[in-house]
Amino acid sequence: MEAPSRSLNAAEIAALALSLAHLGAGPQSTTARRGLRHAFDHLDVDDDVVAATLATLTTPLPADTAARTKLIADAITGRHVVRLHYRDAGDRVSVREVDPVTCLVHRDHWYLVGMCRLRRAIRA
Repeated sequence: MEAPSRSLNAAEIAALALSLAHLGAGPQSTTARRGLRHAFDHLDVDDDVVAATLATLTTPLPADTAARTKLIADAITGRHVVRLHYRDAGDRVSVREVDPVTCLVHRDHWYLVGMCRLRRAIRA
């Protein structure tokens, strides 16, 4: 008996796309994003936010951004502290040390989620 075929859901596609984000614009990423686009074509997405987020995940990142995402991904898996320049809502810049936990994508924005050592709290 043949197993029933099942399409990936939006959360599964987003997780795959996020894990591929650090590939930049190389040949592997092109093939992977083409596969994800094909999955999107067969996914019934009626939510504009979900559609925009999934589109962001399949857009190749510029080389310098892809390098930073790889660094962040390595820091998450290696449990390394990340030092970054943070600009708050009042346009003030501070240096923060963050224990990164994960990355999230919402619409066309990427967010690093982690424990801010200065504020001693989870921040995105």
